Amino acid sequence: MSNNRNSHTLGKAHNRRIIRLDPMTRAVRSALSVSALTLAIGFAGNVTAANHHVAAVHALQIERAAIDHVPVVDLTVVTDSFAIDSHRAPLVALAINEYSIGDIVIDNADPISEIQFGDAIAISGYSNGGMVDITNQADANLEAMSLLGSAIGIYGYSTTGDVSIHNAADIYAYSAGSLADGIFASGANVDVTNSGGIQADGYDWAAGIEAQAADAVSVDNSGDISASVYATGQAFGIYATGSDVTVINSGAITAQGYYATGIEARSYGDISINNSGAIDAGSIDAVYDPYTGTTTVYGSALATGINASSGGEAAAVSVANSGDINAIGYFGATGISVVSSGLGGTASVDNSGAIYASQYTKYGVGANGIFTSADGDASVTNSGAITVVSAGAATGISALSFAGTASVTNSGDIEVVSTAALGYDATGILAFSANGDVSVSNSGSVSAQASLGLLYSNAYAIRAQGFGDVSVANTGSLYANGKYAFGVYASSSAGNVTVNNADGASIGFYSYLGQGFGVLGIASLGDVSIDNAGDIAGYAYTQAVGVFGLAAAGNVSVTNSGSIATESATSASVGIFARADYGNA
Repeated sequence: MSNNRNSHTLGKAHNRRIIRLDPMTRAVRSALSVSALTLAIGFAGNVTAANHHVAAVHALQIERAAIDHVPVVDLTVVTDSFAIDSHRAPLVALAINEYSIGDIVIDNADPISEIQFGDAIAISGYSNGGMVDITNQADANLEAMSLLGSAIGIYGYSTTGDVSIHNAADIYAYSAGSLADGIFASGANVDVTNSGGIQADGYDWAAGIEAQAADAVSVDNSGDISASVYATGQAFGIYATGSDVTVINSGAITAQGYYATGIEARSYGDISINNSGAIDAGSIDAVYDPYTGTTTVYGSALATGINASSGGEAAAVSVANSGDINAIGYFGATGISVVSSGLGGTASVDNSGAIYASQYTKYGVGANGIFTSADGDASVTNSGAITVVSAGAATGISALSFAGTASVTNSGDIEVVSTAALGYDATGILAFSANGDVSVSNSGSVSAQASLGLLYSNAYAIRAQGFGDVSVANTGSLYANGKYAFGVYASSSAGNVTVNNADGASIGFYSYLGQGFGVLGIASLGDVSIDNAGDIAGYAYTQAVGVFGLAAAGNVSVTNSGSIATESATSASVGIFARADYGNA
């Protein structure tokens, strides 16, 4: 039913328009709404305005060994049924609808409830050339419910102009058969500000806020957002695309569905995300049937707390996070992912929040706390607690660069566990540059455990590899537990390797069936320099080494003023080993 008592549009001073519904139209719409709601109760399972909370997970068979990677399709307007071209009329919002070839300004102060068989939109502003400005005031709560079509709380679209949406009220959008968006905005430049609570429950697509721009897009959210899908689809708390993307979020975000993402930002230019809100993406629930002896897993296939990616040349992609993030998925989970794949692009993360990432099965893409990848520099600064648990590969922090510098500075606690029995790596900190330098500095506590892998199973507290110079400085605590265990693994193809374990710092390793190293430094062409003033201790079933320096063409230098203790069950136990094939050791 449409409630439109004092809703109005404010155009230019000479072209002010008032939107009203005549009594007959209001009566017809009320009757249609009652009929639609009756069917919704029968077909959608007791979905009414007073009962919005429904299950938002999709059943997964536990024996499924692979996943179809379906990319997110950017929406020109909205998906399929909302595609607008020259042969179709613009969207019709039955509650408030304004269409113009010029500027549109809508200011709504009243609650609106729209329930339809087909598409349901509470407020719509569509301009074929002008700008669109929509304001929905506090307490003007919106509800859009559709049985067969799409449901959108606020819809703002301009073919060539700017779009601005400001919402301070609660929005609920539900679609039993299509997409659901709390707020949708598309235009040349797009600005969305939201302080209200948003819940979007869709069939195969749901977004609390969806903002798309040809140029710059900005989203500033302080309200709580919940987005969920019921089928094999995608759920986003915030979804933003444009040539330049800025997202600021301080609200709590929950995203549940087959593919679940708290904040998604895509661009061919710069991306900046600043998050201080709590993010929960994805979930897993395993139910065992004692009568059949089978386990059925319900929940998310892939889950990501924050995902930012740009393919533009020299694009800077950055994320600053102080909120707590949980990401739980069957085939993979990542707390924060930042990718800048264009020529000279940079990726950076500054995190002080607590991150938890969990992957349920060994068949998947792994679990990551923080992941960065760039053509140019890739950097991570972390002071938060990171916990990663995976039945496959598990990594706390990754910084990967193709042609720039890969650097990680960590002062937080990192705990990484791979529970697989078939040989997957567990890595606390990973820094890699294919053609540049690598730098890792740790003052926190880092633990990596690859549990009981009887095949090829590595555990690295720190793994630093590069083409150029590679340096590792540790003033904290490092521990690695696996078939092959490395406190510090540092290697360079063409540069020098430098490792410093400071006074008061500690490195420990435990290898239950293979080899263990406190520090392993390898240089193919350059020199290796290792300085230990702290404690190094470890046990290995076969070879156990406190410090091992190897230079194939250069020199090796090891300085020790600390404590080194190693033990082997069946093979050599060595405190310090320095080997230079063609240089000085």
